[in-house]
Amino acid sequence: MRYVYPAIIKPDAEFNDWFQATFPDLDCSTDGIDDLYYTLVRAAELLNKHMIELEDTGKEIPAATYIKDVEVSDGEIVTLIKADTDAYRLLRAKMLIP
Repeated sequence: MRYVYPAIIKPDAEFNDWFQATFPDLDCSTDGIDDLYYTLVRAAELLNKHMIELEDTGKEIPAATYIKDVEVSDGEIVTLIKADTDAYRLLRAKMLIP
């Protein structure tokens, strides 16, 4: 399945120039990461893993909030992150990723 969810990218509270990604519709967020590019990469990995868990356990998959309706504070940005759980499962099966 394919999914697109908004993520809020915000500066890490403890470290300058570090970032954290949170998904307002899901119960998951990345740890602080010292590079914006890798924050986005980790957010996509996290979204794939989280959605696979929801699929596998049969839990309800929440609807994604429209990006313009996501509220952010000063210094935060909102962006869309996509997941393709079928492709991610295939990569894991081929041992390309843990």
